[in-house]
Amino acid sequence: MSVKISKIVFYFTLISLFAMSFPYLFDLSNDVFKKDFYAKRIMTIITLPFFLLFFYISLQKARNINQKVLYYLLSVVIVIINAFIYGNKISLIILDTFILLLPVFFYLLVYKTNFDKDLFIEKFPLILLIASILILLNVKLQFSYLTMLAILYIIFFSKPNYWLIILLLTLPFLSLKTLIGKSSLLMLIALFIYLLFFNKTVTKKRKTIIITSIGILSITAVSIFWNFFTQTDAYNKMIYFYNNADFSKLEFKDMSTGHRLYEAKQILHVFKEENLYKKIFGNGPGATIDLSQTMDVSVKRVHKGHLKEVRHIHIGLFAVLHRYGLLGVFIFFYFIKKLFIASKIVLKNTNDYRWILITLYTLMIIFDSFVTFPHMMSNFIFWLFAFMILKKRDEIINQQYAIS
Repeated sequence: MSVKISKIVFYFTLISLFAMSFPYLFDLSNDVFKKDFYAKRIMTIITLPFFLLFFYISLQKARNINQKVLYYLLSVVIVIINAFIYGNKISLIILDTFILLLPVFFYLLVYKTNFDKDLFIEKFPLILLIASILILLNVKLQFSYLTMLAILYIIFFSKPNYWLIILLLTLPFLSLKTLIGKSSLLMLIALFIYLLFFNKTVTKKRKTIIITSIGILSITAVSIFWNFFTQTDAYNKMIYFYNNADFSKLEFKDMSTGHRLYEAKQILHVFKEENLYKKIFGNGPGATIDLSQTMDVSVKRVHKGHLKEVRHIHIGLFAVLHRYGLLGVFIFFYFIKKLFIASKIVLKNTNDYRWILITLYTLMIIFDSFVTFPHMMSNFIFWLFAFMILKKRDEIINQQYAIS
């Protein structure tokens, strides 16, 4: 049964990837934000039968559910009731409730079924391959983060054979498509630093080769690759950001950063005016915010006449604070702390590159949630990997305890 469940989860993951590519492959819109919107809705509809199947299988064996999960469900019930009392839009309440239940679903799947992590891990490289093919076809979204893992695999973990030559030839194109923003560039640099100086799985010989290669490329081949690098969105956005930023006054002329700070100011203003109950429990699922004074052209274009009722909030802390109050902020940071500690344990106690890569993926998404929150909350792959890591941590601790 474990084999069947693991295979179903694997195919579910592949279907999720392909479903999110539909708006891009069939060019359903010229607007990347609308393509993002369509992608997530199509993915949810297509994968809904899998969710129902997983829930059915999970609930058959859902005995002794973790008490903290029950407390979380209780808090979800409270904020949903609040949302209806406050008159939030029903369609948005349903959408946010579905997202709130994703952690519970994947907890049940990983902990309360015969799901076999190791069988899924064996097929993980195929997920990287498909994600890489999709991003080469200009399908962006969260695929860019998966393809960061593909880049890391090629450089740090791939075996030296004739396939490596093919992989290295595709590396420049994969990098060009992957580096789509400031955060992606910063994360890739951070991951390189970690694998070069802090991870013991990568051999010293390979680290030496990589560092030497980087040095040689930096010194002798800048003129060859510089034009290539300057074509990436990440480079252009980073340069624009630094050229238009006043860090002493916290003023940023680039629209992306400026809009995020504007969102934060609006939410803090609303928070100060709310009563104690709303401060604790928030405005509920489906809550919106008035962003009618934004200067971000893309936001204006996407929301058009609905800027006074915007649901999408980029910075995770403020999105949670507005919808779920201080209670939500506590749960949010508690889970991040728990997952961060689990990730540290897994990275310290495994030599399997696949576990290393999925752990780094979860840490990337957590980092990105402070910049673009939906990349974490509505990301099926993130939640699956997160609970796989938590269970892997449990197994490592139990093994260490048995030995001692």
